[in-house]
Amino acid sequence: MKRGPFLGAAAAAVLSGCGGRGMGTIPAGVGRPVQTQAQAVRGGARLVPAAADPIPASVLASPIIGEARRFDGAVAPNGWFFARGQTLSASEYSKLGAILDHAVALGTKQTFALPAAGYGFVIAFAGSAPASPQALAASPREPTLAASLGPDARQALRRVLSAKAQAAENARAAQIRANLALAASAVRPQGNVSGELTADQSSRIAASRTTARSAALETLSPANRARVEALVEAIASGRTTTYAAQMQLAGALSAQEAAELLQVHDAERQALVAGWAGMEHPNPQVEASRFAVDIAFTLEQQQRYATLPQNQ
Repeated sequence: MKRGPFLGAAAAAVLSGCGGRGMGTIPAGVGRPVQTQAQAVRGGARLVPAAADPIPASVLASPIIGEARRFDGAVAPNGWFFARGQTLSASEYSKLGAILDHAVALGTKQTFALPAAGYGFVIAFAGSAPASPQALAASPREPTLAASLGPDARQALRRVLSAKAQAAENARAAQIRANLALAASAVRPQGNVSGELTADQSSRIAASRTTARSAALETLSPANRARVEALVEAIASGRTTTYAAQMQLAGALSAQEAAELLQVHDAERQALVAGWAGMEHPNPQVEASRFAVDIAFTLEQQQRYATLPQNQ
């Protein structure tokens, strides 16, 4: 069973207002990304309302497996899980797993992870299974935005890049294409036709990564350095996802920290890629947090992360 278009609604809500460029239509009643009049405005939008509206009794009585709801309570309703990035057994929660992870539906994975965010929401693991759009339309759920999310809800606007940001994105894409073309036309050493790195190349990469890791951590405040190291350990131990860690760090980085991290990133790329001419960074907070989380991994943490069940 393939994922329905309304599934992963919690992830869609996370994307709304935090850099997602496009958003598929999600049926009303199953977690459409919204803004409310109660929201404080930061850059034109906030991610979620300051407080969750009560979940309607009709929804609690007949949940649809995989739907997500904003929820501030301390105890999840019956048939619902708090979504905090935890890993679940595919055999125990097969219907929810097939909805959230296509590999589970194909039978190639034995576990799957729930999404996570920095605010409370729950996902239904019991109730009716949405086998098709027709089955969803025939459900007793009222297909209106107000019925699902309250009278003050309104659909979030799609993010549109400014002309300057779009030009930077186009330049970045052109540079990536140029780098790929340069790599494709490079002369290959005849002594190593297997595609494996030589001992000298591996040593250079490891040394460059070690240097970049030290430089990146030095750009951070003591609090953010401790935050990065804790987040990376949580990823390596399977307690959170890489995406959730990057989003948490992106909100904590100062503009100066983000700029200095990207300088370290560019210096590492320039040292390893001959002819690399640099790149634009249209979304510095997110790009810097992505680089910081990646470069902070130690070799031991990388090995532990690779052995997690969800990565097998």
